[in-house]
Amino acid sequence: MIILSDKTNGETSESEDKGKMRQPKNESKRESLVEEVTAALAASNGTKFDAPEADSEPNERKETADNEQQQVKGETEVKKQKEAEKEMQRQRRLEEQKREEEKKRREEQKGKEEEERLKEEERRKKEDVERKTKEEKEHSAKTTEQDKHSSPAEDPDAPPNFLYKVTASHPYDGEDEDELTFETGETIYVIEYDDPEEQDEGWLMGINKSNRKKGVFPENFTRKV
Repeated sequence: MIILSDKTNGETSESEDKGKMRQPKNESKRESLVEEVTAALAASNGTKFDAPEADSEPNERKETADNEQQQVKGETEVKKQKEAEKEMQRQRRLEEQKREEEKKRREEQKGKEEEERLKEEERRKKEDVERKTKEEKEHSAKTTEQDKHSSPAEDPDAPPNFLYKVTASHPYDGEDEDELTFETGETIYVIEYDDPEEQDEGWLMGINKSNRKKGVFPENFTRKV
């Protein structure tokens, strides 16, 4: 048990008298003295004294830690959201790039097909030209060969001065003595007029191969061999 001396009581009374005039200035000292006395009494009784301020400090630290944890968690969520947005943008860019590449590939394929078509068309035109040229050459060679067979050396019955041969496509009965008479299919050797001024338009001078008669005949009744 703690016994306070009279001096202490006297000092306390004096301080209380003075505190009435200076209470705001000595308020903290009085509270500290009360705590010391209370703690001394608790110690004499075998109990533990906890100051009131000690209870609020851990709660403040816990609240601060929770706030910091929530702040970190919020920042992490924001960071994840930004990363997700970046990934979505990257995926969209990749898809757009793929579409552009596919479009370019289709255009290139279309260009190749058009090029092949033009080449094929050009090849066919070239083949047509070559075929026509070949046919013309063959026809020319055949005509040349026929002309050779029509020459006097190849036809022993032909007169030496004939120009070419014709075949009667229609029968004709000469009306004058100087006109030939022939049947369809007979051969006539065309020769020059003795007097070119006597030649009429559409009429030829010739020798009938079958009877060797000489005379004029209408050209439109024959065809050139």
